Amino acid sequence: MTYYIENYGCEMNIAESAAVEQILIKRGWTKAEDVQLADFVVINTCSVRGSAEERIFGRLGFFTGLKKVRVLAKDAKRRNMEVAADYVAKNGPKPLTVVVMGCMAERLLHDLKKQWPVVDYVVGTFGKEKFHEIIPAVERNQKYEMGYVEPVYNLRKAITKKMPSAHLYPSCTAAIISVHTASFPISEEGKSAEALKIFFMSLTFFRKERYAKSVCWVRM
Repeated sequence: MTYYIENYGCEMNIAESAAVEQILIKRGWTKAEDVQLADFVVINTCSVRGSAEERIFGRLGFFTGLKKVRVLAKDAKRRNMEVAADYVAKNGPKPLTVVVMGCMAERLLHDLKKQWPVVDYVVGTFGKEKFHEIIPAVERNQKYEMGYVEPVYNLRKAITKKMPSAHLYPSCTAAIISVHTASFPISEEGKSAEALKIFFMSLTFFRKERYAKSVCWVRM
């Protein structure tokens, strides 16, 4: 089977995409020469700028049309998708699986699938291990039911350690210093004013270009 990965955003996204690619390669997958020929597409997203999200929405519109072409849907439009159209004309219907991961995926989560049914899986930054379940399911032509992975920040162990890029909006390249508190799920103790106060005081984010402090937004 074939895959194609699209990256939007920072260097961390490129590294995370490379890790997913290694999973695919170890299972015998090969990279498609053209996105229209891929069986499995991963869009690694960014939420730093609104323009980046608009580009991703545009791509989801493209994949909505591509999915129809790949399964020979009656309402499929071949324009700008001749590569896929020729491919399925020769080989028959070839379903396409679309995965959205990264900052934008974590921020929107289930709302993304509601807005864009073309998306088969939304993998937040705390759910990347789910690829080990998703990929085998795709190989078996089955649907993997994945639940939401609760974000847990281990602040006691997080000194100088990069955290997953989501929740560190707008800076994805982040270091954590001055840590004085223990782990807590954001949905529990993190909702209390005192815990949030400690959490924000304990984090300093550095932009790669200027090492400037950024504001931290936490998805509640």
